[in-house]
Amino acid sequence: MKENFLKCVIVVATILALGSKSTAQVVEGGAINRTSAAVPFLSITPDSRSGGMGDVGVATSADANAISHNAAKLAFAEAPTAIGLSYSPWLKGLGIDGVFLGYLSGYHRIDDRQTIAASFRYFTYGDIQFADGNGNALQVYKPSEFSFDAAYIRKLSETFSMSMAARYIHSDLGSGNYSGIEISAGNAFAADLGMLYAKESQLFGTPTNFSAGLNISNIGPKISYGNSKSFLPTTLKLGGTADFVFDENNSLAWSLDFNKLLVPENGNDETSVSGGIFDSFSSLKLGVGTGLEYWYAKLIAVRGGFYTDASSSDASQYVTTGLGVKYSSFAFDFSYLIPTAAHDPLEKTVRFSLAYNFNSSSKLKKQTNNN
Repeated sequence: MKENFLKCVIVVATILALGSKSTAQVVEGGAINRTSAAVPFLSITPDSRSGGMGDVGVATSADANAISHNAAKLAFAEAPTAIGLSYSPWLKGLGIDGVFLGYLSGYHRIDDRQTIAASFRYFTYGDIQFADGNGNALQVYKPSEFSFDAAYIRKLSETFSMSMAARYIHSDLGSGNYSGIEISAGNAFAADLGMLYAKESQLFGTPTNFSAGLNISNIGPKISYGNSKSFLPTTLKLGGTADFVFDENNSLAWSLDFNKLLVPENGNDETSVSGGIFDSFSSLKLGVGTGLEYWYAKLIAVRGGFYTDASSSDASQYVTTGLGVKYSSFAFDFSYLIPTAAHDPLEKTVRFSLAYNFNSSSKLKKQTNNN
């Protein structure tokens, strides 16, 4: 089994390289070429709302999944507490079963200035069959990865907030020895830094909520797989949103995000994390996402978006659509991805999200007590 472990790595890397906005490590001629980031499951948009809007999220209005995009948004969240659950079968366009991303997240407002948040992300590759040099089946292995986040958000003024998040990452792609290269499960710690500016204003006589955000995610040392080390997918994101409130029943938000993978294209074991971030700017290739979100009576949402990523190996492009429904304290969201290229591995990607906002009952109790 040990001599066949790298076959598992090759399959996993191929899956991720095809299906994630962040490229994965590859194997060439029996050697690991560390020209890109490991654990790219951290770069997959986990929730349906952003998934339906071209993967934007740095400056959209806060919800239960905000920690995955920019935790600083939670300083301006309407509900004091919320929890969300998302599920996405992954790479259905390749006909692969058992590969999916699960995401659980939530937050709680401590007071008018402080909020805490946490999330758990789990990605499984399904069953991978090991084989010997003659193609005989040996053993079925189930690689998986997960991360756990905790964030603290501080509202510094009526229009500005900052956040810091800590993340534990575990990547279990298997274990073994290949040509003297010892491979084991990888563990790493990382941090996020987020900022948000939000202000109510008017544009063309229409009340408009403007927001601009910045988030740097997965800042940390390389993740080690035994003798092999790889960069984390450190990413810089900048974005803005203009939310036009036409009346009490109709609103339309437009968002635009830019993201830059802060990983060198030709990194190696001698390249430091700080040096890799600096070297990454030798290429100005960016990922760009834009999306619209229309709400009617704060009950039904229709979403659409577009994403293009010149920084990835396949320069992926896709259109996204989505729907949202709110009932009482519950919110349900659905999104669907439509690649612009034929036979794209992201074809048929769907996401489902369910959230609960702990606000209605508490507000009712306060009103009753005041009366």
